[in-house]
Amino acid sequence: MLWHRNCVAFARAAHRFTIGGVSRILATAVLLLCACGSDAPSTAAAIHVPFRVLGRSADGDGTLRDRVAATDLPDDAWRAFVADARAALGGDPADIAVTAAAIALAPSSEGVARLAEVFDGPVTVRCELTASGRAYPLAEGLIYERTEPEPVALAPRFALADVEPDDVGPLLVGEFDVVFVGQGGGAFRGSDARADLSVTLEIAAR
Repeated sequence: MLWHRNCVAFARAAHRFTIGGVSRILATAVLLLCACGSDAPSTAAAIHVPFRVLGRSADGDGTLRDRVAATDLPDDAWRAFVADARAALGGDPADIAVTAAAIALAPSSEGVARLAEVFDGPVTVRCELTASGRAYPLAEGLIYERTEPEPVALAPRFALADVEPDDVGPLLVGEFDVVFVGQGGGAFRGSDARADLSVTLEIAAR
């Protein structure tokens, strides 16, 4: 296992973040010296990714999509995380993992008040490399009519060990898009409603 449970708990306690539209607080990366099965240092951060999906833009099968370039994340969060990790670890991280994830509907949304009004099925967040076109899952979950409360926790899926060797360099410098894909609900699809989404990824490196 990449991270020992007490390391993850400490990382979560150290990083507070707000999921929302206007109010966006991005936790900065901090140095964590904890017992994760070894005395090796690690770093962690909470990275906020804003998405927007429109009811009228749903695919024919109801799929909703959006993407954000890693270099366009608020406060250049990904590259700041990697820079802090390199400074703390003395070089490129040997491993990077998403340790927790959550999604919420931002107050700036129009025509919807709950995620369950937007989605009816699986939702996935992944990173897609610009050069190779390969995609790696970051987090995923299911949102149905009865899904609550919000924000909704997603299952973390990413580990650097799963990345092809020739994708690691471009990944570290931010040459990728963060892609969102979700199954739209029947009432939302084709409507004039707009869902502003806020996905928060808790990421750790060592």
